[in-house]
Amino acid sequence: MKGGKWFAWKSSLQALAGSRDGGSLGDPYQGMEIQNNLLSISHYGGSGWKWGHTDKYRYQEGGFYLIGYIESYGRMCVEWTTIDFNLFTGKLLTQKEYQTCSETDDAMKVDKRESETIYKKGLKITLEKRNEKEIKIVTPRYKHEVYIATKDD
Repeated sequence: MKGGKWFAWKSSLQALAGSRDGGSLGDPYQGMEIQNNLLSISHYGGSGWKWGHTDKYRYQEGGFYLIGYIESYGRMCVEWTTIDFNLFTGKLLTQKEYQTCSETDDAMKVDKRESETIYKKGLKITLEKRNEKEIKIVTPRYKHEVYIATKDD
């Protein structure tokens, strides 16, 4: 509040997906919360192939900076990928499972699992510039592709 009136302190036109970006599941926005001094924003969408991600921001150096990014996507009984990226430490964990399902008893079996941890430091992504420019990170062993948006420096 300023002078007894509410005002926009920080804003972003890029931190939330559009209401039509969720595929057959509709609006992908799942919620926003502040817990342990972190702002979390979650999305989920898709149809046969599903996706979801959560951004975690911390207020520091005069802005909200992305410090955590968790994403999962795929199709059950085919493949499922999970990404956990701690931008503060630079630790990026990827895991991909190749799956099959039995038609007779609905049991899912993981046929193969590829897990890899790398470090990618130095990304500075703000709430205001969340989806301004996309970069691609490819892990060396399994060639998992991770896409994350960042601002131009």
